[in-house]
Amino acid sequence: VEAHVRPLFDFLLRTALDDPEVNDQPELRETLINAGSSIVDSIAKSDEDAAQDLHGLLVEATAAVHHSTRNKEATGAASAVFLGALAKHLPPESPDVADVLQRLLGRLLDPRAPSASVQRVIAKSIPPLVKQCSAAGTFDPQEGFRRGLNAALTEAGDVGRTG
Repeated sequence: VEAHVRPLFDFLLRTALDDPEVNDQPELRETLINAGSSIVDSIAKSDEDAAQDLHGLLVEATAAVHHSTRNKEATGAASAVFLGALAKHLPPESPDVADVLQRLLGRLLDPRAPSASVQRVIAKSIPPLVKQCSAAGTFDPQEGFRRGLNAALTEAGDVGRTG
């Protein structure tokens, strides 16, 4: 997975989706995100070990992109979609599922989040992960609700309240 997939996701997240011209073309941006998501689905369905390797790779790529790209909106949305697509294929008891859920919740509730549109993309990937983690006992939905409600009531600005 490492040798072939890392360059692909580096290209998608650091080059293609970070290009202002790509982001001026919503259809092209969506096609690139769908292509990456399809690759994640294909790898995760075929081999559980490869899926866990892919989790580490995507976490690294997401962290690097979050700090180094110009277009945090597109790259943030794409990384959330890729992580969400991966997590739905992992066993519910896998610590990687809980890790992805916590990362996505953190991005959703981050007052420095790039925009409400990125938060909407992230929010769409959270419900199945909450269900998986709740069933496995690795997430307390009541605590998650309290955390979100607290952020909505105490954060200044629209992004905190939207998350």
